[in-house]
Amino acid sequence: FELGGHSLLAIQVVNRLQATSGVTVELGRLLATPTIGGMAEELRAAGAAGADDRLPTVVPRPDQRYEPFPLTEMQQAQWIGRLSSFDMGGVAPHLYFEFDSRTIETARLERAWQRVVERHDMLRM
Repeated sequence: FELGGHSLLAIQVVNRLQATSGVTVELGRLLATPTIGGMAEELRAAGAAGADDRLPTVVPRPDQRYEPFPLTEMQQAQWIGRLSSFDMGGVAPHLYFEFDSRTIETARLERAWQRVVERHDMLRM
């Protein structure tokens, strides 16, 4: 905190971390860590400790892969956005990605991508 930090700022940091990432760090531990590297280690430890609380356990069920399942809020919003009956509807979500490379082997990249698609049903149309 030699660069201008103080306890009130530390409280703001702790609160913002909790609000944005769900990671809880004790104020005393944050104040006792005088370096950015030390703070980063505290955050990693706190994130790892609470990771199981934030994420549901995923259990693969290949025998049910074609059964209906509930959509997440984001999936439902994207699905509804495709319907032309809504204002500003009729739009499909998509992803566009571009990068420049003089050394890319396109055939190798395509084979690698196909392997990813083969392993993950949700990428197939």
